Amino acid sequence: MVVHMSKIQCLRLCPEVASFTRIELEQPTNSASGSDSGVNEEDAGSTAATTTWENYKTEKMVYMHLVHALFSPHTWMSCITACLGASSTDNFPGESIQNTLEPRERVNNWPCYWSSGGQEDPAVPEFLVYKLCSDLCLIDEIRIQPFRAYFQRGLPIYSSQYVRFKFGCPKLPLRLEDLVSEENEGQLTADDNYIWMYTSSEFPMLQRVPCPSVGNSVATRIWGSSMPEWSSPQVLSRS
Repeated sequence: MVVHMSKIQCLRLCPEVASFTRIELEQPTNSASGSDSGVNEEDAGSTAATTTWENYKTEKMVYMHLVHALFSPHTWMSCITACLGASSTDNFPGESIQNTLEPRERVNNWPCYWSSGGQEDPAVPEFLVYKLCSDLCLIDEIRIQPFRAYFQRGLPIYSSQYVRFKFGCPKLPLRLEDLVSEENEGQLTADDNYIWMYTSSEFPMLQRVPCPSVGNSVATRIWGSSMPEWSSPQVLSRS
């Protein structure tokens, strides 16, 4: 099997590209009816060779575009578009996961953050689930901003010790009522609602985590704090 240089470059930059199983391009529907006549062995061999060559050209084109995107100058954009739910919320909707979409610590002079319900055992993980802007995102950086309680003595920062990221897609199409709102805490927080295609290792909070994303959902697991509070996680991509 011939592997072209653009795919090799992609694999060097993003080893997770090796998990791609196939490439599909939308083709225009051909309304013309096909012939009912049979295909002999010579025609079948020619058709197979043509298909292999077309697949090679398609793969080469896709990876060339991906390499171009990786090396081209770019501006940052956030991939998170909506919230699907949190493992727990201390005070809904005042401390909802939706607050994490707001980069400011205060809105209308009111603190803006998400707070978990808290656990006696700090080893029990909490998690947040978000909807991404596309089925395929190239993630360059993930930023997490722990909440600083400016209204408490000593200005304590509520942070977890470690984080882990998972990317994938829901098993069923998302409905509008699945998204978190002022009246809805979110229904799709359980792991069995998703097909996870990428799971990172554990990272300390201060470590940057570049990785590609396949799918339109991201889950962030956090642990090491009895009650972590976040004000603004960001999943950043190239545009």
